[in-house]
Amino acid sequence: IPNELRTLDKYTFSGCSGLTHFYTGDYLHKVESCAFENCANLETITFGDNVSTIGGYCCRGCGNLKKIVIGKYVEMIGSESFYGCKKLTEIYCNAVTPPALYYASSNYSPYYFKVPFPKNTDMKIYVPSEAYSTYMSFSNTSSSETVAYQTNWAFYKSYITPYDIENKVEVEL
Repeated sequence: IPNELRTLDKYTFSGCSGLTHFYTGDYLHKVESCAFENCANLETITFGDNVSTIGGYCCRGCGNLKKIVIGKYVEMIGSESFYGCKKLTEIYCNAVTPPALYYASSNYSPYYFKVPFPKNTDMKIYVPSEAYSTYMSFSNTSSSETVAYQTNWAFYKSYITPYDIENKVEVEL
């Protein structure tokens, strides 16, 4: 990725079957919706520390995606960003301040919500150990005008694991 590039546009790598690993680099600030949608062979993606926004449906349908690393300064993760990532087992969210998780309710049912991460059985979401309690208590907000909601990280309570980022080990609290 060129250092001058600040935004990765919608559908930039959508459907790219040759892509297996991707690092956004240190200069990218925003990854638009569907940027990596349906990249069938993508296994790992690392969002650099300066990425503040991960758009909705960013990696939707990346069936072989196993690991995601999210940088320190991410502020927002969009609706269904990682929907359909059935092999996803490791998410490292390095942000000390929990990013907003946006979801939208379905047109078919107000009780079905399109959340950013799947709820795969063996999945773990690693968060900085010093921020673990903040992630577990992050509050809800909503806006009926935009049909966008900011969800509670506690929705993923059983998946969140405190992690020492510097030493790369799980932490018992």
